[in-house]
Amino acid sequence: MKKARKRFSTDIIKKGLSCAILALLISVAFSSPQVFGEIYKWQDESGQWHFSDQPPPESQEDSWWDEKGGVIRTEKPPSQTVVEDPEAKIAVAPPEPVGKGVLFKIEGGGMSPSYVMGTIHSEDPRLLNFSDDLESAFKQKDVFLMEIALDESALLAMSTSMLLLDGRTLQSILGDELYRETARAVGKRLGIPEMALNQMKPWAVMAALSVPVPKTGKFMDMVLYEKARQQGKQVVGLETADEQIGVFDSMPMDDQIALLKETLKHLDELPEMFEQLTLTYLSGDLEKVASLAEKFMRCGDADPVLTERVLKRLNEDRNYKMVDRMLPYLVAGDAFVAVGALHLPGKKGILNLLKQKGFQATPVR
Repeated sequence: MKKARKRFSTDIIKKGLSCAILALLISVAFSSPQVFGEIYKWQDESGQWHFSDQPPPESQEDSWWDEKGGVIRTEKPPSQTVVEDPEAKIAVAPPEPVGKGVLFKIEGGGMSPSYVMGTIHSEDPRLLNFSDDLESAFKQKDVFLMEIALDESALLAMSTSMLLLDGRTLQSILGDELYRETARAVGKRLGIPEMALNQMKPWAVMAALSVPVPKTGKFMDMVLYEKARQQGKQVVGLETADEQIGVFDSMPMDDQIALLKETLKHLDELPEMFEQLTLTYLSGDLEKVASLAEKFMRCGDADPVLTERVLKRLNEDRNYKMVDRMLPYLVAGDAFVAVGALHLPGKKGILNLLKQKGFQATPVR
């Protein structure tokens, strides 16, 4: 039985179910940062932020790189507003539009520029036809940061976590009627046998149903990961497999079931939704991508409180963590970062959070 279960979990990965998780989570994973010694961050009298390996003037010395904590800690000067806590109730200026493009040059502190790219976790061939500008920017950098490093151990951990290993079955959790409806949808759409389906957690089934049916498993993030490995880059995950899975795995069972019900209800609408998102992404309008994604999540009679909770869990909460973790690499100026496109725009998006930390983001295309 153990061998059969292991084969099943590996088959799910090969079918691209990891892509389904990534599409919904838009990522989680952090390997240890490089050692940069002390990195100082300070703001001069004109309001410009500086990052340097040299101490700032004594009057400005308010920040430092904490190697143990892995984050830049900043004491807030009396006259400044610093956004660090996602729950902080402070007034900040509205973010400027991010501009058209999916690739952004990140500059600040006099270091060489890094790049941040928004991705769609899809294997659509139209998305994999990378521009010359993107290919050039990617080749320039020695460090590749992504939501989760897609190595074999991470994929195995993700696939295993999708399974019910405590003696319960999906049917016992959903009840007979909802389980039968789920089994029909999964069998027709994905071809997963019912014996395997009955071992899966509700959120994993919802994830599998919520993205285009995988054919090759070569979704955009995986293609970039393989390019990075081929080019000898250091690959760093901004989240761990456990963290990424925990976004859904720690969700109350009632919420998992509610999301599965909503997914089943709107299955016929998904192909059109995917096409709209893909075309909008190809136009480079990330703000519209975010608007469409939110609109789709709020469709029908979905519980608005649940939707708000899921959006916060999937996107906003993770943005702060990922920014903190990519910061030392951006300071070093040798990084190419690829994260889900929904993470970039908006007031609590990564580009605006980086702006608040003194960086400039300029669209490349």
